[in-house]
Amino acid sequence: MSRLSMVLPNLTPDEGGAASALLHLGGLIVIHDAAGCLENYILFDEPRWFGSDAMLYTSRLSQMEAILGGDEQLVSGITEAAEKMQPKFIAIIGSPVPALIGMDLDSTAMIVEAETGIPSFAVNTSGFYSYEKGVEEALIKYTERMGKPGDIIGYTPLDLETMPENPTNKNLVVSAAGIEAAKLTGEDFVIGIPLGKKQKEKLCGREVLPAEKTDTRCLVIGEPVYAMSLAEALSLEYGWDCVAASLTEAPEELGVRYLPDEVAVERILAENYDVLIADPLFEHFGIHSGCFVKIPHHALSSDLFTPIYNKDENLCGNIKAFYDIWRNNNEEND
Repeated sequence: MSRLSMVLPNLTPDEGGAASALLHLGGLIVIHDAAGCLENYILFDEPRWFGSDAMLYTSRLSQMEAILGGDEQLVSGITEAAEKMQPKFIAIIGSPVPALIGMDLDSTAMIVEAETGIPSFAVNTSGFYSYEKGVEEALIKYTERMGKPGDIIGYTPLDLETMPENPTNKNLVVSAAGIEAAKLTGEDFVIGIPLGKKQKEKLCGREVLPAEKTDTRCLVIGEPVYAMSLAEALSLEYGWDCVAASLTEAPEELGVRYLPDEVAVERILAENYDVLIADPLFEHFGIHSGCFVKIPHHALSSDLFTPIYNKDENLCGNIKAFYDIWRNNNEEND
């Protein structure tokens, strides 16, 4: 019962993460799911879809196809679309229905590639996991077939409003879901997002003199690499004692605390941090009494909240100014 969420909604599912990871790479993306299911993705998960020329479709599984599979219809539909669109690649993304009936999407992708001559692969998502699993699987499959997706690996708008710059001379991994794909490239990479001047210098391999330590305790909850990067940036710039945490798992070397359920969230919020940086939905736990900097995490709250601060180099300064105002107001009230 500890997995039962009473406050937070589900994160974007894995098929949404897979589609988001591939959307900007010029491929034909087909989510193999029932008619109408694509609407949930384009309305709530993918802010880039409207007004774009992205080749993103659903296979519109009928009731009978959901029972029998509908492989022939899927192949013919993709082949017809590929002849018109001429995409760089074709990705067939799984969903709950093909997962439950045991469809072999890898074989389907092989048939599609034989029919079209276009590199094709399947992403065997099931809808039973959260988005980072889909992002990771999609990037691995893409890298294996097409090469690296660029010098910034792991970006989706589910975590960041815009793709950050890469100030380094290596590949930059901006989410935990991009780490395995970065390893497959065989090239050097660094993990992090440039969110402060000193942290940007550190990402570039330069020596950085951190700020003098203070007694300000800060908790950052978000995607693992984002939370780690912001916690590190605030520590370097202002000497804050920062802890990074995430609702999704990350490699231990990132030093991010994993919050697998709401019990874990309640425990960490009860640790009395001076500053909490998290999605506005965390306010509903009603535990944190300090300064709350509300930065929406799209994979969690979709478009419910308008971003207060952009996730860019000015972010640390904005957060520090917000905290200073909050602290001064509280001191005057006391």
